[in-house]
Amino acid sequence: MMRHYLGRLTLLFLTGLAVALPLLIPAQAAAESDAERETLKALRGVAVVVLAAPEAEQGGLSQARLQTDVELKLRQAGIRVLTSTERPSAPGAPILVVTLGTTRSPAGFYAYSVTVGLVQHVYLARDPTMGAWATTWTTGGVGYTGQAHVDTIRNTVRDYVDRFLNAYLAVNPKQ
Repeated sequence: MMRHYLGRLTLLFLTGLAVALPLLIPAQAAAESDAERETLKALRGVAVVVLAAPEAEQGGLSQARLQTDVELKLRQAGIRVLTSTERPSAPGAPILVVTLGTTRSPAGFYAYSVTVGLVQHVYLARDPTMGAWATTWTTGGVGYTGQAHVDTIRNTVRDYVDRFLNAYLAVNPKQ
């Protein structure tokens, strides 16, 4: 009886989380601006870094698998995936960073967050000799799923990478 109660309580918590978290995310995170999209113009390629929570790995969603998924999508879209030796010499040294955070409830549900962002080296307008690393384009969101459906999380990562590809191709049309 107590186990059933805890399972229902967890489900209610995760449902509330899924409803409340999108309200807490700034509108800017949901819709990219023209300025963000323009920061992707003339990129010759990107390196890829995937950061995944240990709970994702335990649930069968490996960091290596996600890395392969992201790199494959980029290559299929005609975007060069830079190696660790090529990236430093590329203008801006761009890195597409995919971050997956997960939390597993005792009832077997996963709450997750996915962020896909382009980090590159930029220079300050007020002092062009001063550079810094900055995220110039980003998207992401949150959700939840059951243990049997962890591929939902993998598909969500792919969807956010597709948003990056759409933004990239909007300012770098194929010729």
